[in-house]
Amino acid sequence: MEPVRAARRLREGGPERRALRLLADGCEQSHRDDRYRVEDPDNADLEDVDLWLVGESPEGLPLLLVVAPVGGSTAVLRYFRTLGAGPAHSNARYLGTAVLVEELARRGVVARFARTSSGGGACRARTSTGGAAQTRLTQ
Repeated sequence: MEPVRAARRLREGGPERRALRLLADGCEQSHRDDRYRVEDPDNADLEDVDLWLVGESPEGLPLLLVVAPVGGSTAVLRYFRTLGAGPAHSNARYLGTAVLVEELARRGVVARFARTSSGGGACRARTSTGGAAQTRLTQ
């Protein structure tokens, strides 16, 4: 199993966010699987979002970028993509998911929405109430 060092939260603003967004754009444009390739990514809005998490290799290389706007008790998973290919990148998805859930819980988020690529502006919604969870499709 390829190691992943940690996922960490980035401070708002600053050159590191811009550099990571540009790296993410490049990864989308050159993705080895054309189903996930995006010729002209539209991610400029990411820089204005408060919650950024990055999963890193033991050497400090970025493996995963997670961006989620949070408003009160609601969050939207705006971006969740690996920044390359390989076992370490794949493993980073699992660590990133766990760290994201912990951070959202720490912030008091109980409703999480994830954009889908199924068209029509659909979102998957997951709400938590007293330990029980429900999942539904909203439009």
